[in-house]
Formats: sequence, C-alpha cells, structure tokens
Amino acid sequence: NLREMEWQSPYVTTVPGQAVDPVHDIAFSFYHNQLYRIAVSYSRARVEGLTGQDFIDSLSGSYGAPTRETAPRTGSPTPDPVDATVIARWENADSRLTLERGTYSGQFQIVLISKPLNDSMLAAVKEGARLDALEAPQRAVDQRKQEAADDEQTREANKAGFRP
Repeated sequence: NLREMEWQSPYVTTVPGQAVDPVHDIAFSFYHNQLYRIAVSYSRARVEGLTGQDFIDSLSGSYGAPTRETAPRTGSPTPDPVDATVIARWENADSRLTLERGTYSGQFQIVLISKPLNDSMLAAVKEGARLDALEAPQRAVDQRKQEAADDEQTREANKAGFRP
C-alpha cells in the first residue's frame, strides 16, 4: 500500500529585503499509512549561487558531519530526479538524509528516509513484482476469456436487433 502526497510552494512575488522560502515542493511518501520518505526540492531561483558545500555546511549544523560525500545512489522506486548526483549523505541506524543536485537542472533536493520502513517498502515492491510475473500468464488467459465473453454478448445483442 504505497501512497504519495505532494505539496508545492504557492507562487509569491518577492519583496526586496524580505526572505522567501526556498522550498519549491515537498513529496511525502507513505507505506501502509506510515511516512517513510520526504523529498524536499528547492527552487533554483531562490538558491541561485549556493554551492553544494553551502548546503552541506547548513545541514551539518543540524545533522553533524556527513557520513559520506558523493556516495552512490541506493534504492527507492519512488520518483527521484533521474539526473541527480549525490553530494552528501548523513546516516544513522534509523534514517538516511541525502543531499542531491540535478546534473542537468542544477536543482538541489534533500531526501530523508526511514531505513526500516524503506527496506520494508522495497521488499514489498520486489515481492509484488515477483507475484505479478508469476500471475501474469493466468491474468492474460482470464482477460482473453472475458474479452471473448464480452464480444459474444455484444454479438448477440447486435444480432437480435439487426435488420438489413
């Protein structure tokens, strides 16, 4: 049971000297009604000029030093920027916070996951794919039978009312 909810920042005009929230959108991902992933994407215009190190410095104030920088991306089938490069990662036994930047878009994104829930979700997705592959032949047979029955029902209805 996977669900996702997305929040987008409302359009606001900027006032000189007034801080504007740099968040562009936030995606909340749920597995069995439990939040397991939050992905925060930042507006390119509102973080223009900031570097990956600026983000690392800011995040390190709350999360400490990153456990890894430029780490390989590891698994979640939920939508992520496909062109993302991992800049840094903070990790403990229960969670993983990843700072990414779009290779082509330049958009920064922070992804926070619950490791136990993410692992359960990945296992469920893998099992679902296995069951789909196992049950696919029978579903195809059932679909062909249903289509044939529907075709016959349509034929009978049209035959009864047909007058040349």
